[in-house]
Amino acid sequence: MNKTYSKNEIKQLKKQLMCERKGIWPQMTDDERKEAMDYAVDYIRFLSEVKTEREAVRFISEMAIKNGFESITSSKAGTKILWQINGKVAALIHLGKQDLLSGFHLIASHIDAPRLDLKQNPLYEELDMAYLKTHYYGGIKKFQWLARPLAIHGVVLTHTGKTIEVVLGEQPSDPVFAINDLLPHLAGKVQADKKTLRGNTCREAQCHLWRPAHFRTRGHERGGKVASPTDIAPTIRHHRRGFHQCRD
Repeated sequence: MNKTYSKNEIKQLKKQLMCERKGIWPQMTDDERKEAMDYAVDYIRFLSEVKTEREAVRFISEMAIKNGFESITSSKAGTKILWQINGKVAALIHLGKQDLLSGFHLIASHIDAPRLDLKQNPLYEELDMAYLKTHYYGGIKKFQWLARPLAIHGVVLTHTGKTIEVVLGEQPSDPVFAINDLLPHLAGKVQADKKTLRGNTCREAQCHLWRPAHFRTRGHERGGKVASPTDIAPTIRHHRRGFHQCRD
């Protein structure tokens, strides 16, 4: 005959036979929690300031130099070496006392991130408005990039070989860029029957810019000439807090 267990007996059996998963936070000491929060604050700062490979390498290099790494070639045990390739790859090497045949520790991480890149000749005009053609890099969900403030991070190489860093859209006083989405009452026939990931295609992911009224002339309206990059400005301003999604 099968035995009938009471609720208390079932609870006791459950404690004996089942593994209870506990979160780490209640088990941490106050010092451990403070250390974790300090690390999180630094990591949030990294995510907020570093948006491209070049910026990541610069951030890593500055931190490495503060911790005793140098751009030198040496085989002396204990030496800390900082190595870079074209400002887009960084390697930190801490030489040990034993031969490499005895083994070594290797930590590798990618520093690129999903983003939207501007094409080589991105600027064009349509319906008296200026747009920038883009192409996605990495695995992105395109609908997440619509109707939100975006910033541009990158470099410009002049004909003299000079490199100019460009960051536009991060400061509260900066203009920002945006990719328009359809209004809900207009999107039915265009997006309603599509799957989420296909509702907006790469071809439609064009940054929208506004051209000032003084630049609008009949000649440009008839001929469809491209506006000068110095005479265009984004359509919206931003009110952002914390770290956010802004890529190249």
